[in-house]
Amino acid sequence: MARIAPQVLRRYLFGGQVSSRRCVHRSRNEQLAPFQHFLHRRFNVTNSSVETPGSAAEGNPTPQNIDVAEASRSISNTPDPDPIIPFRKQLKDEAKKRKTESVGKKAKEDNQTLDDWELTVGIEIHAQLNTARKLFSAAASTINDVPNTHVALFDVAMPGSQPIFQKETLLPALRAALALNCNIPRQSKFDRKHYFHWDQPSGYQITQYYEPFARDGHITLYSHDGIAKEDGDQITIGIKQIQMEQDTAKTISHPGDEHWLDFNRVGLPLIEIITLPQIHHPSTAAALVRKVQIILNAVDSCVLGMQSGGLRADVNVSVLVSERRSRI
Repeated sequence: MARIAPQVLRRYLFGGQVSSRRCVHRSRNEQLAPFQHFLHRRFNVTNSSVETPGSAAEGNPTPQNIDVAEASRSISNTPDPDPIIPFRKQLKDEAKKRKTESVGKKAKEDNQTLDDWELTVGIEIHAQLNTARKLFSAAASTINDVPNTHVALFDVAMPGSQPIFQKETLLPALRAALALNCNIPRQSKFDRKHYFHWDQPSGYQITQYYEPFARDGHITLYSHDGIAKEDGDQITIGIKQIQMEQDTAKTISHPGDEHWLDFNRVGLPLIEIITLPQIHHPSTAAALVRKVQIILNAVDSCVLGMQSGGLRADVNVSVLVSERRSRI
């Protein structure tokens, strides 16, 4: 408890209220109770000897024989039974506690590997190209307009409609391939991948697999990209190939097992970036996707992010158990 000046104590004892930041304003009885007890015990002064507001008007005598300085020294040496912790210190203590807990939690989350398990990851990144037309029709390439307003006959597989390759869609794809250090062959071709789903009206997807337009690329990740510590200062991930393909229709789900289709997205040009299975830590896998997105945005190949469906990643995971030497 802080030392109280004699004049402050005098005003406190005989005036009832003190306008000082050292004193906590409480009710009159709560203010005078500890001092009345001290004076009664130390100086044999009764409660009626202490003047309270209004007591002078009632004719009560005012004590004159109290050594206020000695009383102040004695009170200053008396331990406070219920010390008041400043609010600012409480906030600092709570912030320090939260920081300590978060550091422990982060250290626990960083332990993403197990000694007996070996992780191998390959990623397929689908990126929507920044073009004005769809891949095989002259319909506008947009996903933000009114649903089903930019649909060509070929997009919905109308009988007799034929695909017409839009050459301008190849330019952003080539920029992406060169930025990812790929080789561009002189010839490539499209293939059909047959599957049946409501978002693909033709029953197949036009894509590239056997002869894609870009092969044998690579991307280098550094420590500032967020790779795992186990990968050192940098790691190079190989890119098997990059292929062009059609996107599917957008499915809009409603309550009651009801699904609506927006064919504005069907037929939009995509590139699929297929990496080699050379990733062995989740942090490195996440860093790869982030850096690919930055590169595609920088060369104006893909300007949409994951929040709008313009960039999607399929993660292929293989786990090797060291004891049994078998993959899961």
